[in-house]
Amino acid sequence: MAQKKKQVEVSEQQLMETYKQEQTRLNSLKQAMNEIQQNIAEVLTTKETLTEMQKTKAGEKIMVSVGTGVYISGSIDNTKDVHFTIGGNVVKKKSVEDALDTLENMRGAGEKQLAAFQQETAKLNAGVEELSRLLIQAQRMKQAKPVL
Repeated sequence: MAQKKKQVEVSEQQLMETYKQEQTRLNSLKQAMNEIQQNIAEVLTTKETLTEMQKTKAGEKIMVSVGTGVYISGSIDNTKDVHFTIGGNVVKKKSVEDALDTLENMRGAGEKQLAAFQQETAKLNAGVEELSRLLIQAQRMKQAKPVL
């Protein structure tokens, strides 16, 4: 059984509103993707730091960043364990290996979410392009109508 296509009339105003809504969704999605990419980069940096820390001897002097280009002198007392935030200001002691595994899981989850967002972005882009095409077509038709 063949399905009949329905023709729906939409005003130029409705098209414009839908276009703006989809553009807003697209921008929000792109912002979320940027945040995920930043988180993945931070996870990779942390993994690299922990891997290097494992090569360090206990008692070795280091410079510790406290942010905004400010460092304090310190020393590493323990190269086997780290304190890992598990949420809600709760910190848990973990071996470096466990921390690296957790970080790898975080990276994987971030990359999976990023891939899903990239697919959604592609769909939204296609929809926004189609809406843009329809808006241009509607404006041309409006300009082409003779004024009586």
